[in-house]
Parts: sequence; C-alpha cells; structure tokens
Amino acid sequence: MAMTPEQMQAWNWQKEIDNRNRPLSDEDLDAMFPEGYKVLQPPAGYVPIRTPARKLIATPTPMMGGTPGFKMQGTPEHGSNKDMIVDMQPKGNLPTLKPDDMQYFDKLLVSVTP
Repeated sequence: MAMTPEQMQAWNWQKEIDNRNRPLSDEDLDAMFPEGYKVLQPPAGYVPIRTPARKLIATPTPMMGGTPGFKMQGTPEHGSNKDMIVDMQPKGNLPTLKPDDMQYFDKLLVSVTP
C-alpha cells in the first residue's frame, strides 16, 4: 500500500520509538552494567502488577485522591499596607524593607534630631 510522505515519516518515527522502548533482554542489561553487578532474586511475597489499569491507579498523582493543585491567590479587594510601607522605607542609599522585616527594623527608621 502506498503511503504519503507524512504517513511514511510518522511510520518511521513510530518504528524508532518502538525500537527504543522495546523490552531489554538479559544480554542487553548485562552489557550496560560493569563487572561485579549481579541479579538479585525478588522478595518472596513479590507479585508484579500485570494489568495496565492497576498500574495507573498504583501511581499517585496530584489530581487523584482529592489533592488540590496549585492555585494562584487572588489580589485582596481591600486597601493594602503598600502606602504605609512606602512611607516607612529608609531614605538615602539603603535597600528597601520587606513588610516582614518592618517589625525588626522599624525603630531604626525613626528620625532622631541631634
């Protein structure tokens, strides 16, 4: 059956992916590891999962089990401390203060006349 160039490209791509994802033989695995590695026996009660549906359920994901995903916090509707924070910023060539740092450094910002 004749294929279009796009179908041929998709077929070649799928063939390459299938080749890369093929199960590895014992000889392939032995060639990957250096000398000294040995194959261990699985634990006595180990039973591998054979059904694909159970494999998907066994892997926890953030959306399964009711775990909420990341959610951006909304901007508060009421006025903020931004104006007060700007007024409290140190004058001159000093770095700006975060609101969390105000409680520690607010006494340093009070002007003192000599």
